[in-house]
Amino acid sequence: MPIIDRPVEFNAESLALIEKKNSDPAFTHTNWGDDDLKALRAEVRNHYRTIQRLQCVYCKEPIGIRAAHAAPIEHIVPKSQYLEFIFEPKNLCVFCPNCNEYKG
Repeated sequence: MPIIDRPVEFNAESLALIEKKNSDPAFTHTNWGDDDLKALRAEVRNHYRTIQRLQCVYCKEPIGIRAAHAAPIEHIVPKSQYLEFIFEPKNLCVFCPNCNEYKG
């Protein structure tokens, strides 16, 4: 069974924000860290922590339960190259800080 068997389903507020961001011509991958996306990122992180059973999708080591830096959100297909997938649920997961550092 795959570690991710159910992609995140965004709530209504997040969907409205995604629509707003996608219609903004100034929005780029560098805006992923913007403050107005904080709740959306928390929604993604909390969902995948549960679905992945607190396990990194790459190395299978534990990820953090509470701190955001202990479970960074991963864009499987790079958001810098494929902006159209920045909010795509099947392109998102969480991984451990070690894999995050290795990838970077």
